[in-house]
Amino acid sequence: MWSNPCIGTISSRYGMRTHPITGVRTMHHGTDISAPAGTPVWSVAAGTVTFSQLTGSGGNEIWIQHAGGILTKYLHLTVRQASVGQTVVQGQQIGTVGMTGSATGNHLHFEAHVNGASQDPQPFMAARGVTLGSGTPTPGLPPDVEETLMAGPIRIQNRGAVHFVNIDNGAFVHIPNTEYNSTIARVTQIPAIVLGDRDADVIKEFCTRIRANLA
Repeated sequence: MWSNPCIGTISSRYGMRTHPITGVRTMHHGTDISAPAGTPVWSVAAGTVTFSQLTGSGGNEIWIQHAGGILTKYLHLTVRQASVGQTVVQGQQIGTVGMTGSATGNHLHFEAHVNGASQDPQPFMAARGVTLGSGTPTPGLPPDVEETLMAGPIRIQNRGAVHFVNIDNGAFVHIPNTEYNSTIARVTQIPAIVLGDRDADVIKEFCTRIRANLA
């Protein structure tokens, strides 16, 4: 499973461009997603943080190494919420959108690399079911979600009106509001379902109630 790094609008694409600050025509190795300051930035897939540092041009940067020689980079963050060596899951918040470093406005500069070679993030993510800047943080609900929910253990993350289920393999699956309200909220009274992005817990009783409702 892969997900959007943030919700926003594409403001600059991968490829040659005139740099907005220097005025020099250079290669733009990522895709810029404009969003308000403080907008959550999420890891697009499970991996290990290999770089988390303030740099001159990229501002607050985080790099995440994924399986298959894939590396993703997240630049211009207001804050960094992941440290080097930390293992992150897909959909985990790692920072917020900002304009640190060389930036003319609040946005996320997102890069994807395979075995050291930069990729155009839009087709790269599209091949993994994600439309950058689409306004949704995950590719959506897979058709086998009920079978998935029956597998355990499960943990819930709430991000405002968006709800996610983790199925013990590091992947977070988006549950639309209608599905969430009918399947989850209706069958439990456990206050602990409202969890922070970084401290979602496995709730066995909650899992049991969800499965009982789906069965």
